[in-house]
Amino acid sequence: MSSAGRRSAAIRFLEGLSSDELRYIASYFGARLMDPDLAPGPNRDSAARRVSHYQLRAKPVASTGDVSHKMILLLEYLDVAELRRVAATA
Repeated sequence: MSSAGRRSAAIRFLEGLSSDELRYIASYFGARLMDPDLAPGPNRDSAARRVSHYQLRAKPVASTGDVSHKMILLLEYLDVAELRRVAATA
């Protein structure tokens, strides 16, 4: 997928999210600036480990079921926005 195609897919994905879900994703990217363990990785398994690592250290932002849902959304967003880009350059 081209860079423009990934960007378009990422925008479409984000447009469907609630403001609370967007805040969760934004907080992950903010934490990633400060924590090198959250740096982008090569595949979905490493992304899942990074999201789990983030959640263990994050301040509680919602109920447990809601957090699980947000973690899934974050993984899907990372897949659309990052993992396909990393795979294309590998």
